[in-house]
Amino acid sequence: MKSQPFIGDQKRQAVASIRGIGYQFWQTLLAWITLKETEILYLECVEDFDKVQSSGDGEVVQVKDLQAPITLNSSPAVDC
Repeated sequence: MKSQPFIGDQKRQAVASIRGIGYQFWQTLLAWITLKETEILYLECVEDFDKVQSSGDGEVVQVKDLQAPITLNSSPAVDC
């Protein structure tokens, strides 16, 4: 008797979540390898990652992986 694979419910799959986590990982890695000597990278503090300069200025970054195109007027961009 040949076994058949289980068929899962597509609505319960974590594919989108895993893709989002992977995208955040790669964006964080890019920020780290392009970090300037005067900057410090903090992970999961204010946002997904924060870059702080020695002067005290900084940038907080929220990473999102979206399937649809986005503009500065799109809801996800405006809501941030």
